[in-house]
Amino acid sequence: MKPSENEYPVFYKPYIDEIQDGDITDILITQGKTAYKFFKDIPESIGDYRYLPDKWSIKEVIGHLADAERVFAYRLMRISRGDKTELAGFDENFYIANGRYNEMSMKTLIDNILFLRASTINLVSNLTEEELSRSGTANGSHI
Repeated sequence: MKPSENEYPVFYKPYIDEIQDGDITDILITQGKTAYKFFKDIPESIGDYRYLPDKWSIKEVIGHLADAERVFAYRLMRISRGDKTELAGFDENFYIANGRYNEMSMKTLIDNILFLRASTINLVSNLTEEELSRSGTANGSHI
């Protein structure tokens, strides 16, 4: 079940609107398979491609997805455990600038996404409804 609009900051709305209704574990599995099918067909030769010089490369976009998966899963784990500590935000551009994703192979980046998603699925599938419904604070916003 999707969260109601009063359970997350407005800047998350476009992302949440993209998620279909259903079991969150099933959705994560389906998204993971879809992403893998898409990424595996991207040739190594274009991984460094940027549509403009100051935009992220394909490898950096995949790296950002991995960074975001890690950060959001970590937040979920802490909040689901009842941790009330305010969690820091993250500057995605700083992470990309320091992530060295263009030095990695496409296979390494795609494998990273697969492993992270499997870990997230394991975390989510073992949480109770009560744990999933807990709220906390991250990046200065109630979530």
